[in-house]
Amino acid sequence: MNDTTNNELLRILEAHEITIAALYQAFSVRLPTMVQLWDQLANEEKEHASWLRILREHMDTEGTLLNRRSFNSVAVQTSIDYIKRRIAEMSGAEVKPLQALAIGLDLETSMIEKEFFRVLPSDSAEMQKQFMMLSEQTANHRKMIEAFIAAERGKAAL
Repeated sequence: MNDTTNNELLRILEAHEITIAALYQAFSVRLPTMVQLWDQLANEEKEHASWLRILREHMDTEGTLLNRRSFNSVAVQTSIDYIKRRIAEMSGAEVKPLQALAIGLDLETSMIEKEFFRVLPSDSAEMQKQFMMLSEQTANHRKMIEAFIAAERGKAAL
């Protein structure tokens, strides 16, 4: 595998994080009662993209290779396309809190299930640590969204 391929793998993951941040920012604008949640998630997604950019730079200097067998770039691109469609659909349409939360939960769960961040061989401990942090934060995002879903459902039950 060559450096161009490694760069492309990390670029598509970076683009995915940036696209999710854009979706969460759109939710923040459309759902002012949940602005704190969506802003926090958007900022953390931007941070994830930054980490991926740094990892790309690190790979250039260290020559570390990604494990393509555990990485499905088609799945990541499909997710990016899905997110962009959700953003486009929001233009001018009403966005309900539970709808936005369900989309966010679906994205965060999908990233965990598809193991988007399992792309490194075991001999690169520093980079594995970064990907593990990305995976853990994704799991935390899922938990945060689940808590908001529970709260929204509780409001609806009243």
